[in-house]
Amino acid sequence: MTVNVQLLPGGVPMPNGLPKRYSAKEDKNVHKFVEQELRKVWLQPGEKLLFGQVPTLGFLGARIGQERHVPYRPTRPVPELTLKPVRLRQPTEFVFRDTDWTDEPVLSYWAHAEHPDQIAVRLADHLSDGSGAGRLVWTDRRLAVTVFSKWLVEQPDKKALITTVCDLGPGLVTAISMPFTGMSFPAVRVVRLDFADRSTLLIRDDHAKHKVEMAWQRLGH
Repeated sequence: MTVNVQLLPGGVPMPNGLPKRYSAKEDKNVHKFVEQELRKVWLQPGEKLLFGQVPTLGFLGARIGQERHVPYRPTRPVPELTLKPVRLRQPTEFVFRDTDWTDEPVLSYWAHAEHPDQIAVRLADHLSDGSGAGRLVWTDRRLAVTVFSKWLVEQPDKKALITTVCDLGPGLVTAISMPFTGMSFPAVRVVRLDFADRSTLLIRDDHAKHKVEMAWQRLGH
């Protein structure tokens, strides 16, 4: 099976400037590919994968304290990528309620936090450029963001297929769920991660139900 994951991020022209979304068949294949690669070259012996995100094009919005950021821009240094700027239109700032962010099709993430040092925002720094290069990975030992090493300007290990650009350690995720969001019909189901510091990260995923149920099964729920 061949899955051309690397053609998705960076510089890919999209119809009407909107992100490409996977069909059910494409998502199944890409998700299988992503998990196989993580198990092959990234997971440590005995480490259990709970959630491995597929490449997700689109920008990130955030509510940090009383301020809304559409789109959110990183406040900390992030690794420079070799990818061309993503060719998506910029999101409108007229997201009137935090729960309606999915009504803006170029937003693929939303973070809630009280201050910029919280977990959701630290992850958001590495997911916000729109390219889909950064991918969230949650295991029984780590909460991390990974990138294919070839997309990094500076590669710590040139032989590594995958590089960890953010590793926040274990025990930080308190819940994973699949709420509906937005005012559109039909409503959009997303992946929601709740963290120990009460910040949250939501990820647009047309196949969120399957991903969350898989995580629940792996957690023994």
